[in-house]
Amino acid sequence: MAFAEAPHPRGPLDLDALATRLEAHGWSGPVPRYVAETGSTNADLVALVRDSAGGSTSEVPDGLVLVTDRQYAGRGRLDRRWEVPAFAGLTWSFVLRTPGMTNGPWGWVPLVVGLGVLDGLREVCRDAGSAVAGGLKWPNDLVIPGAARDGTVGPRKLGGILAERVPVGSEQRPAVVVGVGLNVDQQAEELPTGSATSLRLEGIVIRREEVLAAALSSVSRRLRQWQDEGFSVASVRQEYSAACVSLGAELRVVRHAQPDLVGVGRAVDAEGRLIVAGPDGDQPVSAGDVVHLR
Repeated sequence: MAFAEAPHPRGPLDLDALATRLEAHGWSGPVPRYVAETGSTNADLVALVRDSAGGSTSEVPDGLVLVTDRQYAGRGRLDRRWEVPAFAGLTWSFVLRTPGMTNGPWGWVPLVVGLGVLDGLREVCRDAGSAVAGGLKWPNDLVIPGAARDGTVGPRKLGGILAERVPVGSEQRPAVVVGVGLNVDQQAEELPTGSATSLRLEGIVIRREEVLAAALSSVSRRLRQWQDEGFSVASVRQEYSAACVSLGAELRVVRHAQPDLVGVGRAVDAEGRLIVAGPDGDQPVSAGDVVHLR
C-alpha cells in the first residue's frame, strides 16, 4: 500500500519528551526501549523472553516496554498482517510477569489492558478538549462508537491489542507479551479500510509521546490494581462490560472451522468469553471475529 504524504511534518518519537511525559504521569516502570523500525515488537519481546527462559540471558523484567516508529510485519488477531506509515501511529509491546497467576484468568489479560489503554485515550481526549468517547469491541479492539467512515455499520476501529503467553522455565515467573497498536496521525487514505479511524480523523491532533505516556501509565495502574485484588475478575468484568460496545448489539461472529453465529451480545462471562444470545439460546464465544450488524 502506498502512503500519501501527511499535510504536516512527521518525525521520530522524541524520547526526551516521552520521558518527561511519563514522569508527569507518575510512571514507575523501566524506561521504554526504542527501535526505529522492526518487523514486530511482539515477536522481538517473545524471542527475548524465550532466550531468557533458555538461560542465555537474564530474566526479562516485568513491565519492559519496546516501542517502534515503524512496524512492517505486525500480526493481529487471526494472524492478520498489517503495517502503518512511519511516524503516524503508535506500536509497542510489553512484558507482563504476573506472580500468583500460574493458573489464573489469563484470558482477561488483553481485556484488562484494553481498559487501561482506553483510560489513557479518554484522558488525552479530555485534555485536548474533545468529547470523543471511546469504547471496546469484544475482545480487544479500541473503537469509536458510530457509523464507519465508509457509511457501513460501525464502530470505527482506532487500535487493537494482542496478548501472547510465553512458556518459561519452572524457576521463572509466568510471562505474557502484550502488543498494542493505535492509529494516531493517519489520514483516511493511509488506513486499510473505511471502518478504521485515527485520533486525527476524530479531530484530535496530539503528540504521540503524550498518547503513549498516558496509555502506559493507565495500563500500569490497571494491572497493579488487578494484582492487588488478587486477579479477581469481579470489578474488571463490570467495568469492561460497561465499556464494551458489543453488548446489546446485533452481531455476526465469524468462527474458525465453525458456522457463523448471529445474535445479540448479551454479556461477558467470568472467563472473558462473549455470551451471544442466538437462535439456539445463549452461546459462549472464546474466539472469533465480531462484526456489528446494526
